[in-house]
Amino acid sequence: MASSQSPHLTNIPQAVRIAAGIDPNANAELKQQAIDYLTKVKELCQETWQDCLALYLQGAGAPGPSNPGKDGKQKLETDLRMFCQQVVDTVLTQR
Repeated sequence: MASSQSPHLTNIPQAVRIAAGIDPNANAELKQQAIDYLTKVKELCQETWQDCLALYLQGAGAPGPSNPGKDGKQKLETDLRMFCQQVVDTVLTQR
């Protein structure tokens, strides 16, 4: 069975941008949905931590956000990486 990419890898960055107010098209309802989703990601950290770690490490070695790292991918914004780090921290402290 071919492994498909987790939807969290796309949804988490979108949700953080909406919740943080970076997306100008987001209304209050959409913002609340994004916050609820991110809360769920944290609650389900046993399932989501690997996606969060992948997002946190994306673009490693890049001088800053939006610059490509050693993996050829762009480094993500600081607030997004901080959220991902919190999810990974949560799973580590639960063990």
